[in-house]
Amino acid sequence: MVAPLLQGHGIRGTFYVPVCSRFLEETDAWRQVARDGHELGNHTLFHPCYGERREEINWLDAGYNLRDYSAVRWQDEVRVANWALKQVDGGMRRSFGNTCHHRWIGVGDSRVCLDTLMLEHFVAARGVHTGRAVDPAAPNFTNLGTTGADRRSFGELREELMSVYEAGAWMIYTMHAVGPGESIHFIDEEEHRRLVEWLASEGDFWVAPVAEIATWLQAKTNG
Repeated sequence: MVAPLLQGHGIRGTFYVPVCSRFLEETDAWRQVARDGHELGNHTLFHPCYGERREEINWLDAGYNLRDYSAVRWQDEVRVANWALKQVDGGMRRSFGNTCHHRWIGVGDSRVCLDTLMLEHFVAARGVHTGRAVDPAAPNFTNLGTTGADRRSFGELREELMSVYEAGAWMIYTMHAVGPGESIHFIDEEEHRRLVEWLASEGDFWVAPVAEIATWLQAKTNG
């Protein structure tokens, strides 16, 4: 539903899907999404998240708490996820969508910030939920920062995007789903449609996958 709507309006985005999910049952559909120019971003194999207390992530199997991950285990997981995604889209360069927006693994003296591991595997990382736009003049490619669009109205998003445009900034929106479904986090289908149609009609906005914009910024910075 989402990819065809974007495609019909000439807009391309990034889809972060854990590999060990229905992704494995729908590889033909995801291959078409990639062929249409969208990015299949790495969202790990199992979607591990960080919880200081079990109740913080009680929806997730206890074995996938990032507190219990080592740097080796995390890197092994994203390497395999990259390999699986490559079998579908043939791509080598992609961005990482921090699971639950978390950027730490381990605990105590073994605690590691994922920022230190990112660029070995990815063009850039979406990073934590900052609620702010990315400053193109000083991007942190290992933790770009994102803001949520779930349960927000088109009018609110349009006003925010006009401010981002006037500032010459880059906004990375995270939408867990479009319309109610399996996720309790979603943007209303009609609000999303209005946003897509408005972006397509404006013509002044560059709407593209995270990896594409990050690569462009890196080339501009290095050039």
